[in-house]
Amino acid sequence: MPIKTQTVSGGTPPVLCPFYDLPFETVDLTDGTWTLLDPDSLIDTVTFDGTHNIIVWNALGTGSGDYIWTDTNNRAPRWYKLLTINGTQVTSDDMLALGLLLETDDSYTDFNQRAVGGMAVDPTSTVSSTIQCVGTVLTRAGTANQNYGAFTINGQSTGSGATAAKGVGLVQVGGQFLGASSYHVLDSSNVRVASGSRPANATVPAGDDLYLCFGVGTRSSWDTVAAGDDQRIRLGYRAIKWSIP
Repeated sequence: MPIKTQTVSGGTPPVLCPFYDLPFETVDLTDGTWTLLDPDSLIDTVTFDGTHNIIVWNALGTGSGDYIWTDTNNRAPRWYKLLTINGTQVTSDDMLALGLLLETDDSYTDFNQRAVGGMAVDPTSTVSSTIQCVGTVLTRAGTANQNYGAFTINGQSTGSGATAAKGVGLVQVGGQFLGASSYHVLDSSNVRVASGSRPANATVPAGDDLYLCFGVGTRSSWDTVAAGDDQRIRLGYRAIKWSIP
């Protein structure tokens, strides 16, 4: 990987900045670092196959807005952990850029699915305006086209196309404020299919710890899930804290 160096004033040694071809960190929900919050016991099992997480559901016999991630209340399953960079916890005071990769397996079509990945203020809450999740979203109805886009608190803006294969997003937060989420929908060759953005425009109390959050749910409030239905999803992230003079 090519390395660029920047000399810090005061005679200190060069700081290595490998910002070219910076890889996403792949999420493995089984690695012991993630906590599952599943208020209604909808998750049966989760396994990791080296690239994707395979999530098997228990039955959801009656659809509800509580499980779609875009309603006022949110009882959908989510995994979370503290957001750290090089071992340092980041807070709402820091200026951050969070890059995200979200991808679903086209062959997993058991139910009308949704997934979100991003940053959250309080992932343990069941109220969307308290969770304050901002990131990238995936929705898909059966075998229809994959939709990817920007997710902000309890709303989304998405794009799609016949060749849609993955979504890449960028979230800007900091200074005690949740900014915008932007996205590109890419095909399997990483050529842009659609793009867009969505503002969050929400303030955050000073000094709050920030979390990574990965959630799953149904696409619409009337969708149901049969026991044993599953989804196979890849999620990657990379966070950068800016030094602001």
